[in-house]
Order: sequence, then C-alpha cells, then structure tokens
Amino acid sequence: MDTRNKYGNDLTAKLISKLVIQVFSYVAETERTMNHQRTMEGLAAARARGVKFGRKPMEKPEGYEALREQWARKEISARKAAEALGVSTPTFLKWVKEPAHE
Repeated sequence: MDTRNKYGNDLTAKLISKLVIQVFSYVAETERTMNHQRTMEGLAAARARGVKFGRKPMEKPEGYEALREQWARKEISARKAAEALGVSTPTFLKWVKEPAHE
C-alpha cells in the first residue's frame, strides 16, 4: 500500500494508511513475542536435558598457586601474574576470587 500523501487531505486515505500500518505493527510485534517464547521454551527444554551453555571454564595452568601467593603478598602485580600464566588479567583476578576448593 502506498502511504505517501498524494491525495492531499483525503481523510479516508489517511485513515486506511494509518490502520494498515497499525495492523502490520501488531503482526510484527506478535511474531516477535511468539519467537521469543519459542526460544525460551527451547532453552528450558535443553537445560532440562542437561545441556550446558557458555564457554567451558579454563583450567588453571601449572604455577598458578605460586603466582597467586606472590600476588597476595604484593610481590607481583595481577597483570604480571596473568602474563606469566598466559591469561588475561580479568581471568587471573576471577580465579583469585573463586573459592579455594575449586
């Protein structure tokens, strides 16, 4: 449907144009809502089957404990410790905050 204002002030044409646009908007929003609902149902079903999402956790490299202790004693910076382990600084700091039993 051509929604350009080529009829001047034709109120009927404006009304029909606005009505059609509203119907299209409603259909699009309804489809988006249904799509979201189907996605959430699929994720819930996958979780119920035991599927794990996200990246697998990195193993702490050999020498982590010694560098963590040096970092705790402030003998080395987090950046230098991470560099020595070959990981990013945020990863090293995340490991430091984890409970010790992991």
